[in-house]
Amino acid sequence: MPTATTTTAAGPASSAPPAPWTSCAATRTSRSGWKKPSPSRRASPRMPRPRCSVPERALTAQEIRVASVRKLIERRQAEALRAAERRDQKQTDEAAARAAWRPAEAV
Repeated sequence: MPTATTTTAAGPASSAPPAPWTSCAATRTSRSGWKKPSPSRRASPRMPRPRCSVPERALTAQEIRVASVRKLIERRQAEALRAAERRDQKQTDEAAARAAWRPAEAV
């Protein structure tokens, strides 16, 4: 029995799975044909919800966790840099104040 192949404007349809790094949200149109609704229609109860597999949801959750930890590290590094700059400025100000109180040396 011959098998039917579907063709599109770009050529024969591919049954290859999506790339592993794409999330369910990024593949809604290509995999299930579901398109994001306009903002005015998002609250409609008749709009189908995207079907994401458990591994895709777990991957998305882990990606969010990695991004939030990365942002926390960046924030802590910036805070440490600001503290070091304040410490250096305080030392410079104290040295200038001490120098101003010393008696001028005779030439």
